[in-house]
Amino acid sequence: MKCTPWLLLAMFFLPAVQVGAQKPDSTLKYFWITFTDKADSPYSIENPDAFLSNRAIARRQKRNIPVTEEDFPPNPAYLDSLRSRGAFIHHRSRWLNAATALVSEDSVPVIAGLPFVDKVEYVGFPYEERSRRKTAIKADSLLTPPLDSQYYGYASRQIQWLNGDTLHQLGYMGTGIWLAVLDGGFIGVEESPFFDSLRAQGRLLLARDFVDGDMEAYESSTHGTRVLSTMGANVPG
Repeated sequence: MKCTPWLLLAMFFLPAVQVGAQKPDSTLKYFWITFTDKADSPYSIENPDAFLSNRAIARRQKRNIPVTEEDFPPNPAYLDSLRSRGAFIHHRSRWLNAATALVSEDSVPVIAGLPFVDKVEYVGFPYEERSRRKTAIKADSLLTPPLDSQYYGYASRQIQWLNGDTLHQLGYMGTGIWLAVLDGGFIGVEESPFFDSLRAQGRLLLARDFVDGDMEAYESSTHGTRVLSTMGANVPG
């Protein structure tokens, strides 16, 4: 199966960026804190380099998509105010204008009463010591590929169903495209021969677990592995 030279691999909890802090108290719980506005933001539409990557800006320019205040990260002053009240910022979301934070239950009414806070919603509690599941991938039963589709091998039927072979014939191979795969885990991607071309060519740009805040994305589930295989597995014939 043809593969493409792009890949950004990540795990998904909330669309956000991790903000580091000292280790929080184990009794704290996760809350989703939504802000009312982005007033008095230090960011400006005229200076998108301060909060958008060069690739993000180029995509907008190519499609004539304007930069708006929705692209601004949450106001840093709001986040600092939460920290001063004992919150540990876990993630923040620019488009939802919110943050996930570890907060004590006693602090919730105080935070909810801040003038820039719209609402505070309970998310869950962190696992202090969580067993990490990491098992081998078992081969599924395979269909016999059509004899006239030797290159695509066992994937030929699925590719033809989606007209992927037609796109390849037209020259659309995904060259230069970056893709973020957001899923529950990617067991085996770091060692499976089906992904060896991604690893050898340096096309796995990043793997991160946004829930636990570490780089251990190759655990917990094989669902992400299967999803990624539809785009990045490469075993011709």
